[in-house]
Amino acid sequence: MSDSNPAAQLDAALQRFAQRPDVAPAQAAHLRATLAADAALRADYQALAASGHVRDFAPSPADTVLPIGRYDRAAALVTVPAEQLRTGDAAESAALAGTLRLQQMFAGYAHGHWTDAGQREQPVSQDMVDNLQATLNASPVLEAQLRQAIAGRPPSQGAPVRAFESLPGTVHAGGTYTPDTGALALPPAALHRPPVAFQQDAYARTDLMFVMGHELQHGLNAADKRVERARFIEDIAQVARNGGPAYDYTAPLARYQQAARSDEAKAQIAGWNAILSELQQGSPGANLAEMFDLANRTENAGTQRIKDFVFREDGSRQVEARPGLAFEPDGSLRMTESNIAAVAQHYFDKSPEQTRIGHHGDSDYPNYYGADAVTVVIYTHRQLARQADGSTPPIQLDMGRLRLDEVLLERNGLAFPPSHTPLPTGADTDMRQAYVDIGQTPPVTGHFDFTRTPEGTPHRHQHRPISTPEEVRPAAGVSQYDSLSTQLDRMLAALETGDTRSFHQMADALAQRPAVQTMQAEAAYAIEQQAQAAEAQLQPFHAPPAHLHPAPVMEMR
Repeated sequence: MSDSNPAAQLDAALQRFAQRPDVAPAQAAHLRATLAADAALRADYQALAASGHVRDFAPSPADTVLPIGRYDRAAALVTVPAEQLRTGDAAESAALAGTLRLQQMFAGYAHGHWTDAGQREQPVSQDMVDNLQATLNASPVLEAQLRQAIAGRPPSQGAPVRAFESLPGTVHAGGTYTPDTGALALPPAALHRPPVAFQQDAYARTDLMFVMGHELQHGLNAADKRVERARFIEDIAQVARNGGPAYDYTAPLARYQQAARSDEAKAQIAGWNAILSELQQGSPGANLAEMFDLANRTENAGTQRIKDFVFREDGSRQVEARPGLAFEPDGSLRMTESNIAAVAQHYFDKSPEQTRIGHHGDSDYPNYYGADAVTVVIYTHRQLARQADGSTPPIQLDMGRLRLDEVLLERNGLAFPPSHTPLPTGADTDMRQAYVDIGQTPPVTGHFDFTRTPEGTPHRHQHRPISTPEEVRPAAGVSQYDSLSTQLDRMLAALETGDTRSFHQMADALAQRPAVQTMQAEAAYAIEQQAQAAEAQLQPFHAPPAHLHPAPVMEMR
């Protein structure tokens, strides 16, 4: 075989492993058989061997505890736990296969890049890899959760979590999980430090551990979320087809938001259990009081996320559970309906000032997820809802019940179907979707704007207020009381009577309106500067509603 053959290169690495003095023949055979038993895993390691990212394997030293092994970037070396190389035990064989899958993910992460505060691209360092691996090795609960998340799902479904990557600097979150790619993105700044410094920084270590538990749980919840999303799309399509004349989308949106609340609450519970597990390794009896002290000690305090679960009662000075939470005797928190509901209230329902997620870091959870959900509603409504005259009626929503805010939705980003994008016409009907807030008495009319536009275009992720009549300077020759509809009627009448002179005068006056001038300028700029980029970046929105990708699930900073 040629040395360029990936299979030959992996085989050479396995042969070198078998020749090590600290490896028994049975251990070498077990490693080879584990790789041979999983075609996808074997192909991944052949690719790693071909790229030079994996050149050797080694068993862990007898005096070290490495439940998930270790990847060395410079040496291209995968170290596997020696106890998992024993044969004859199905559990150990499964554990070894899981460890090899984890190390494949670490190898991919180690050869990636991240962006620093100066927007400079940096390679992932060995320190970052070591700190991430140490975090997982320190918490048995987190390790078990990760092993569950990287396991495939029948029939022939990929694992919920398939990759680690660095969180982009523009994302305001402690971490994210993207269901489509199975990628768990983590904050590079927290990991980019010497391992000794990382271990001594209780906040950095425990916060990353909590975030990882949180995001991994999102991966484990992903299948249920897909079911809820499919039902949501089916429900809003039903309203769009048969919901006239009201077209009230409040109920399906409320159900979808509740699914997001439960998802986030379960993820928070997983984060708590991950930290508790690590704390109990050094202090087996650690419970609520020790967790509270970890977050509130004077020096080197741990993550403040613990405060969402416990507090010190003013009178008794005892550490108590937050209202509605029922902890187990060992301090862990089970995902019961009552616990999930309580955590959702203490976490998901926080204000935008407390949550600080989204495109600008100024959103709460209802509006972060709401922007994605309302986008799907707009897509479906514009494609299916039609009045007798062919026009698209307004959408109806109870904004208060849904805890939605037009400003935050637009700042998170709303998108419209491709035939209604702001490029190239810039017309109001293309850029705005009318809605009626039926939660107010009397109902109030508003407009959602297309703000999930390409980089560099006007109003990208910005709220677009509609000027009131007194804020708009009337154009010459046009009464300030004339509505756009009235002006168009007068222009049409002039054309029908052959009065072209009046028509052109009114058209010139209309063109002087600030709103029209603004739209013309924006459209011209967009066409000149962004036409090609716009088409490429708008491609994700060209699919029917059922294929719109959900927003990444994220942990607040």
